[in-house]
Amino acid sequence: MAVLALEIEVTVAAGGPARFLLRLRNGGNTPVDLSFRSGRRFEITVTDSAEAEVWRWSAGRRFTQSMREEQIAPAATHTYTAAWDRPPPGRYQARAEMAAGDVPPATCSFVV
Repeated sequence: MAVLALEIEVTVAAGGPARFLLRLRNGGNTPVDLSFRSGRRFEITVTDSAEAEVWRWSAGRRFTQSMREEQIAPAATHTYTAAWDRPPPGRYQARAEMAAGDVPPATCSFVV
């Protein structure tokens, strides 16, 4: 049985970007095939303390429109990274979602 889990970790350097690390783990004993409809494999949205969206990773980006398959072996982890340049000071909530498969989203709070 395949069990996919997504985790998100955020690190913020003083005066620098917020860096996001996503880990997609297959905790099961069978491989999992993910089908992506475009070059976008994940989405990260950031909301402020009023729950207003303040940043979206895909905003302003272009993605290929080709289908893509990715397989995650049993007990394997795939990682994805992103960065938000110069976030303003504040308290935030990040939400990460995969663009394929039935993977529950991951959330994380952070402070700049």
